[in-house]
Amino acid sequence: MNRMKWIVLTIVVALVVGGCSPGKTYERKLKRELASGVRYDSLFMGISLGMTEEAFYKHCWKLNDDSLVKQGTSNMSVEYSIKEELNDGWIQICSRFRAKQTFTVCAQRSG
Repeated sequence: MNRMKWIVLTIVVALVVGGCSPGKTYERKLKRELASGVRYDSLFMGISLGMTEEAFYKHCWKLNDDSLVKQGTSNMSVEYSIKEELNDGWIQICSRFRAKQTFTVCAQRSG
């Protein structure tokens, strides 16, 4: 019976140690992807994560000048009209900044 306890204990330890290895797989993949130098931070219409606050607003101002978007509520967002996709609806796009860089983009849909 004592031998059976050791076998069960060995199996449990092996499962626990084996169950912890996905973290190492993630770390290897993360290191490989960061080393590739390729960044996937582009969102849409030239807006990307990591844009400075000044660059975001300048870019949206240019999109407004080109009549692609219009000013949203409180001059803190832009509205993008998508007529065919949402039956004359619109998407309101805003950006939140931390340390003067875009860290999140919000989008609200109507239509």
